[in-house]
Amino acid sequence: MAFYTVQETKMFAKWYGNKDLANEAEFWQDCFTQYLDKAVILPLVDNAQNRFRLHRLMVCPKGMCGRCCSCYGTVPLSQYDVEKLAEVSDGRIVDFSCSENNQISLVTEGGCKFLENNSCSIYNNRPFVCSEFPIQTPYISTMADGTKFEQITYRLACLPALLVIQKIFQEATQDGKAVLMPDLTLIPEYKEVNNENDVVD
Repeated sequence: MAFYTVQETKMFAKWYGNKDLANEAEFWQDCFTQYLDKAVILPLVDNAQNRFRLHRLMVCPKGMCGRCCSCYGTVPLSQYDVEKLAEVSDGRIVDFSCSENNQISLVTEGGCKFLENNSCSIYNNRPFVCSEFPIQTPYISTMADGTKFEQITYRLACLPALLVIQKIFQEATQDGKAVLMPDLTLIPEYKEVNNENDVVD
């Protein structure tokens, strides 16, 4: 049995039964309202090529909003990230935290210290996690034969991110073999067959 959030329930109530949601402008406006900050599983295998393409599709004008730098309490860091931040901190007081499994993170509660005028002041030296955003930790999917693979998870953090998600789902449904559902998942398209010669859409 599927369990839906309040937002997903609202979207199903309004949009269920529409087979062309990927090309419905009002639907995407509703997605931005209802699903802001939702982690969306994209119909893409998580690999370097797909990640690179998503970054190319993401058009985020400098200083547009800075939301990606202010919506998380901590940012996980590698040792290399820590060393880079130490070099570019320029006297700023930067808070770090360390978890029980020794994961060092930059504390960004209330906004990142390096965010200035809605822009990253250390953009060329920003942590790896920041450079990959809005790509998140991959979703582990299972094929019919039991084979597991990783799908890209993409956070709907802002309007540019929404436009990327919209394009990916438009591409995934353009051949008519899949239908976009109101919760931003895909299901295979099907045709109800009455007999050998009659097919009902």
